[in-house]
Amino acid sequence: MTSALTVLDDERCSSGEPSENGDLFREWSADRSECRVVFVVAKEAGVAAMVEREMWLAEAAGYGLEWKTYAHDKQADVEAALIRCGFEAEPIEAVLVRTDPIAQAGLLPDHRLRVVADSDADLSDIVDIWTATGRGNIDTATDALRAQLDAGTVTTHVAYVDDVPASCGRLLRGTTQGFAELAGGVSKREFRRRGLYTALVSSRLTAAFARGDTHVFVDALPTSAPILGRLGFRAVTQTTPYTYSPK
Repeated sequence: MTSALTVLDDERCSSGEPSENGDLFREWSADRSECRVVFVVAKEAGVAAMVEREMWLAEAAGYGLEWKTYAHDKQADVEAALIRCGFEAEPIEAVLVRTDPIAQAGLLPDHRLRVVADSDADLSDIVDIWTATGRGNIDTATDALRAQLDAGTVTTHVAYVDDVPASCGRLLRGTTQGFAELAGGVSKREFRRRGLYTALVSSRLTAAFARGDTHVFVDALPTSAPILGRLGFRAVTQTTPYTYSPK
């Protein structure tokens, strides 16, 4: 059986573009205004120069830069170089995976679930939830979601309470066979503790395994990791995002 870390690392490479000399892989937003370094190949020598090069490229082209490090890569030299060069570390996230289906959680009588899978769909309810939960750059996020929907790489599950949009979360299809990812799970404050988070995790897991995915990953902050653990997810590594904004 393929290990979860092998599937994760294969996805980190296959989902990105290799750098010019092949020492790392970059993921891009649809409009290439945001870049994320997701995998480093060379790490023994020239790490500082590699980090400085990526900063220079971001400065020259004016795009935002994020660098995701993973604990199992054991790349302390990379993390030290990022800090020295002015990157800011975001909170550490647990990388969790589930490799078997889940019994779908039932919705309460006043709950309803809608799956958005079409780029022509009405996204206003998703925008409403994002706005209420304080998400920034709504227009950019909406454009990015439409691009992903158009490419067939994402579906968004939306939960309603008495027909009021209350919670949503995305199911991402990876480029590696069997890989899927849960992302963006949020609920309006007044609808929390009503089982919506669990219901949306369940619905997305059910959809992933129904289409043949074998490994469903999620990056979880300490607030959600215990809930996901109770839903059968297990930790396989940790990731720390480092961010840099061009001046």
